[in-house]
Amino acid sequence: MLGGGHIMVMRPIASRLVLWGFAVAVALLWVSPAHAETTVTLVNGQAGKVKIAVYNANDVLQAVPLKAWTIDPAQSVDWDGAPATFHVKVFQPQLVDQLLASRNSVPYSTVVTVNADNSITVQAKKSFRIQNVSSEKRIKVLMYLAGDTAMVVPLTGFTLTSKKITYWPEAPKRFNVKVFRPQLIDQVLVTKRNVADRTFFIFRGSGSSFTVEIRN
Repeated sequence: MLGGGHIMVMRPIASRLVLWGFAVAVALLWVSPAHAETTVTLVNGQAGKVKIAVYNANDVLQAVPLKAWTIDPAQSVDWDGAPATFHVKVFQPQLVDQLLASRNSVPYSTVVTVNADNSITVQAKKSFRIQNVSSEKRIKVLMYLAGDTAMVVPLTGFTLTSKKITYWPEAPKRFNVKVFRPQLIDQVLVTKRNVADRTFFIFRGSGSSFTVEIRN
């Protein structure tokens, strides 16, 4: 009887644990794609190497960086998963790093450049961004002139596998977008007209439920 009693008690607990684990897994799957859009490009415009460290916006002391990179002259790195705002410190790498410059409350989706005079320039990204978080393993995304109503001759195109994100830096101010499932005769999944540059397209769903989330 005692053993049976234990079984009766454990079953609800086990059920709760399974449901909790499922909820966490779903939350992680939902959060991960959103993080992928927050890309920052860090550029070294100095003659020598620099160390760039980034800090949480709530980190008043800025003692423990979220991440840090040592970047060669005229080189850059991309930081995926940046928070909405963050702090930046630039150092000259040495035995005890020398602070050269700092800047607070830098937003994501920007290009952060360390200049020769130790100033930091922050510019908004001008490129059109697309990401495939849909159930489609591979999609083809074609861009057309805004006035091309028939959308027959594309300006350019990209093939995106699952979770992949890419950029179109040369995007005009306005253009049209058509997304296909590649096959013997490509299947059109979604069409968007009069799209603006500096826009972020996130593709979700699959087949008839394929959708595009548009972020600025």
